[in-house]
Amino acid sequence: MRKQKVEIKALKFEGKPLLVSLIPIVFIATWCFARIAYLPLKPDKQILIRAYFSIAKVGSYAHIVPKEGMKVGSGWIQRIKESQDNFHKRVNGVAEWDLYCVKKEKPYILEIQFDGETYRRELIIDGIHYSNPFLVYKDKGIESIEVVTEEYKPFGVVKGYKALQPWVVGYLILVIPFSYLVKSILHIY
Repeated sequence: MRKQKVEIKALKFEGKPLLVSLIPIVFIATWCFARIAYLPLKPDKQILIRAYFSIAKVGSYAHIVPKEGMKVGSGWIQRIKESQDNFHKRVNGVAEWDLYCVKKEKPYILEIQFDGETYRRELIIDGIHYSNPFLVYKDKGIESIEVVTEEYKPFGVVKGYKALQPWVVGYLILVIPFSYLVKSILHIY
């Protein structure tokens, strides 16, 4: 009974700072999710673009509309091939391009044409920022467009775990041991 009273009293003193600290933590986590989950695309380096289609579209052709500052190593027009897709978790059609882009202040608008339609997505090439690797289209000829990007791995080796991105796992690896260390140094029990 006495222990419960102490815990309630401690919660009164610790609760307000905890609630106040949640606000910056939410802002920092949001910033991190948008900025350090993947490595940014580098100018003049190979960028792999994949467009995913239903299996019925295998054998058809899709093409990227050429833009100033953009070169392609594999040809602007690509045949849709059958592929095992890890994103959609099934066999489907995929067309792939090797792009090389120069650095640009504003994002490129990548345009893929297929079956009389044009599908657009942002492509950021500045070496600092990145856009979401997947853009999904609903009820369209192209199911999604992927810009293949490498996940950021803290210390170069920390991998993600299920729904946790590698940067979150790296953060937890640092924070949990250091919190116990700081508590022992400051004599917080």
